[in-house]
Amino acid sequence: VGIYKNIMECELPPEPVITRWGTWLEAALFYAENFNKFKIFINALDEDVQNIKKLKRVITSASIISDLTFIKSHLSTFPQALTQLETRNLSLNKQIEIFETIGESLKKINNEKGQFMAHKFNSVVEKNTGYALIKKYNDCINGTKNMNVEQQPTIVACYKMSPITSVEVERTFSK
Repeated sequence: VGIYKNIMECELPPEPVITRWGTWLEAALFYAENFNKFKIFINALDEDVQNIKKLKRVITSASIISDLTFIKSHLSTFPQALTQLETRNLSLNKQIEIFETIGESLKKINNEKGQFMAHKFNSVVEKNTGYALIKKYNDCINGTKNMNVEQQPTIVACYKMSPITSVEVERTFSK
């Protein structure tokens, strides 16, 4: 930690959480922004440890630089958007707007990785019939479309502040 702080001159890197995609992106963005210092730090470590040897090979590969550059160039706004989706008391309309913005951002990445991510995003959304229903309810709430909703207006109106992520469920179980 002492060597790290002397070389890096910054906080320890963010720790990714398996269930939070935004934390993985935050960590990747941290390494993209501090890559050269991190490389110096890794090269200053004792090479007798097997993991250090492996890490030294990884940080010199062209793919790691390319991948971090891609993430920094195209996905740097995603952690903030994902954090916003986890916010309490955010209207359904705002949540859908944020979610749709993420999808639109993926479509704008004009290469193979972008196409793959956009396809995966669309595939997941298409399989989620609940998302289509909640969008339909949101349209009714906003009065933007005249559509037949098979639910009482008072019930549909209750969805105005409904969360679209499972974060709130996880918070409840944690308590």
